[in-house]
Amino acid sequence: MLRSRPIGVSYIVSVMLMMLLVSIIATIIINWGQNLVSTQQTGFSSILEASHERLKEAFTIENVKFDLENQKITVYVRNYGSISVNVASIYVNHTAASLNLYETIMPGEVKGINVSPQTPFARKATQLITVSTSRGNEYEAYFVVP
Repeated sequence: MLRSRPIGVSYIVSVMLMMLLVSIIATIIINWGQNLVSTQQTGFSSILEASHERLKEAFTIENVKFDLENQKITVYVRNYGSISVNVASIYVNHTAASLNLYETIMPGEVKGINVSPQTPFARKATQLITVSTSRGNEYEAYFVVP
């Protein structure tokens, strides 16, 4: 007599094992995708928040006082925005007069910042003054030494 082998049982077990394996792989891929989307969303949110704060920052150079005797410049900066302004650096004629200032100017406040330019200036000379903030905003204006 020939014995017949029960083919159906091994086939059912192998299909169930494959379904279990596919389910585990699908769960891993779904979790990885959710983590990736969450990370991207957090990064995008922080970029948008920084841009929003940069737009709320508004300032101007209100006046400049030149001290010919000591070769010093006092730059008066007014903050007319809704958040504080952190002045990071001031440039005179595209040359850094002072870097890493981190002078904080509160909304509605005017602050005089003293700098020493690297190149000497003379009477009646036009000077380009540039103020840059820690958020990347810049304001520049031309002033004539009296």
